[in-house]
Amino acid sequence: MAPLFGPSIVWYLFLGGAGSGAFVIASVAGLLGAARGTGAGQAAMGRRMAATTPEARLINTGQILGFFIVQLGVVFLIADLGRVDRAYTLFTNPTFSMASIGAWVILLFSLAAAYPMAIRHLGLPEISPALTRAVEWAGAVLGAGVMTYTGLLLQSLWVVSFWASPLVPVLFVLSSLSSGAAVLLVCGFVLGPDKAMVPLLRRVSRADAIVAALEVLALVAFLLVMRASSAGSTSTDLLLTGLYTEWFWAGYVVCGLLAPVLVQTFAHRRVQARVFGALGVLLLVGGFSLRYCIVNAGFHDAFIVAIGL
Repeated sequence: MAPLFGPSIVWYLFLGGAGSGAFVIASVAGLLGAARGTGAGQAAMGRRMAATTPEARLINTGQILGFFIVQLGVVFLIADLGRVDRAYTLFTNPTFSMASIGAWVILLFSLAAAYPMAIRHLGLPEISPALTRAVEWAGAVLGAGVMTYTGLLLQSLWVVSFWASPLVPVLFVLSSLSSGAAVLLVCGFVLGPDKAMVPLLRRVSRADAIVAALEVLALVAFLLVMRASSAGSTSTDLLLTGLYTEWFWAGYVVCGLLAPVLVQTFAHRRVQARVFGALGVLLLVGGFSLRYCIVNAGFHDAFIVAIGL
């Protein structure tokens, strides 16, 4: 029997989560900034969205990168499906499956995200600033839907008990927010933050600290539930002491959770770009490692092994 997924699915889940997370964080920062009348709000003002301030430049870059990272994730999804026509079928023959629903969510997100960016950067005529803001809010909401979908896709495959837990989507949403924050932090490193950009980067890193705390709680709850179940204990052991130990402890726990806390604790007063860059890279490694561990450990589920999937 053919496997449930190919190796490309890990990249799809990671890129889809990180890209949508980056877009959501950048868009919300810009839209709330516009409501407060701050400089960051220039990133949510239709044709006047030109990045005239460092914060607006960071928000614009985060939105653009987030959009294209999601599209790159779709390329990996198509590679996993094996044929382009299989992806096309998700639209021509829609169902209530999570794969079909997710495909439509990604499509609607892409359209909503592209519209304000086309106004800002490609000279598309703006009908009204209010409509642009509404579409951008819709893009942020749909981006949150993409983050959630990456976890629901696994949970919907109930034959794999390790994926069937409702804590899997929770972990993926929190990790997507963390990875999205990482994209913005790396952008800050590449752009070279000045004093005007640093406050936004600090707010992003502090918000990520809260997300990381929630992620730890979700992770502990998930592992305890899975370890206690006969079906999920094998997969859990593979993470804690088995085949995927290095990926789990070094890649996810150390790089994705512990090291970022240390960086934020001992370097929070520093404004050097390399601090934000290092923090972002660590978070991205952690985000990828989580998905690698969850997906691959699930393939060793007792039921999957028994039926030969």
